[in-house]
Amino acid sequence: MPSENQMRAANFQQWWQRSNSAPLVLSYARVPFPVSGLDVDVPPAQILERKLQNLAVERQIPNDILLTLRVEYSMGFLPALCGAGFEYNEHTSWAIPCCDAITDLKIPAFSDTHPLMQAYLARWEPILSHWSWDTYLPGMITMFGPGDLLSGLIGPTRLAEEIYDHPDFVKGKAMEAAHWMRDFAAYEIRRRRQAGLIGGIPTAFRHWLPGDGFLISEDFTALIGSRTYREFFSAADRHLTEGFDSCVFHIHTVGNQVLSSVLEAPFFQGMEISNDVNNQDLPRFIRGAQAIQARGYPIQVSNWEHPLARADMETLLAALDPRGLLIGFTSEDMSEAREIYNWVKEFYPVEQLRITR
Repeated sequence: MPSENQMRAANFQQWWQRSNSAPLVLSYARVPFPVSGLDVDVPPAQILERKLQNLAVERQIPNDILLTLRVEYSMGFLPALCGAGFEYNEHTSWAIPCCDAITDLKIPAFSDTHPLMQAYLARWEPILSHWSWDTYLPGMITMFGPGDLLSGLIGPTRLAEEIYDHPDFVKGKAMEAAHWMRDFAAYEIRRRRQAGLIGGIPTAFRHWLPGDGFLISEDFTALIGSRTYREFFSAADRHLTEGFDSCVFHIHTVGNQVLSSVLEAPFFQGMEISNDVNNQDLPRFIRGAQAIQARGYPIQVSNWEHPLARADMETLLAALDPRGLLIGFTSEDMSEAREIYNWVKEFYPVEQLRITR
């Protein structure tokens, strides 16, 4: 009999092909977990036990996403490997810019000998050594697009200014950042292949990706427009994803002004659009999601900091095609999570599905 993760991976295969008859569901259930925080100061010998405690709770939440474990160094990690400072607290990490000008920025070649990378790998080893389809899959960390990596290295405000002050330097450094991320992603995938995981890869958001691929975060797009993305970062994103089988692009509602240019690019195969906590414009969110579906991409819509009213949930579901849809909802407890999960699965009438096929 297939394991839970094998069944979920099979569901994601349908999601990629946009052949699923009901949406996949991501439940954000507000339930307590035994351990929390970053893994930076957790001794490697304790990593697996701590992660498995949380996984036992995760298994009880009704979900279609994969059951994975990963080492959490948060958002300051990747820029730090390129030369930025690395600061963290109990809950998150952040990068300290290493220079004030794009003209002074030097991005080194990727190397797994960096002391922070060595500490990260030491914590990965127990997870990679004990994974199985019956227990958990070794997940990926959130990969950065060139904009997010440069933003960590010189700061988002300075990067936005440098687009005007030194446009040619920004374009060149964006391509270097994309090349660095290609090398990092290839390294991460190769380690999982060496550990015996074949046929696909779990993303940071716990999708199953066919073949080799990853999820890309481009939060910096919140500060730029469609033309600026097209001129400064589209070519770099193309280089980053070229030769990989499946890549998902992560964007926020505050950054959807670049959506038209992103959708023009033929090098992404799926998208995730996260609703920002300060965005109360559900129609705007829906228009962005519909544009993504019209492009033919599978899509995840999610990140509701506050539970949506049932009427808003109905509006959202009614506006979107269930095929190739992964939808996340927040629930207050496990009971409500189960109720919402079942409700979403039964939302689309069979007659409607026949008509839309």
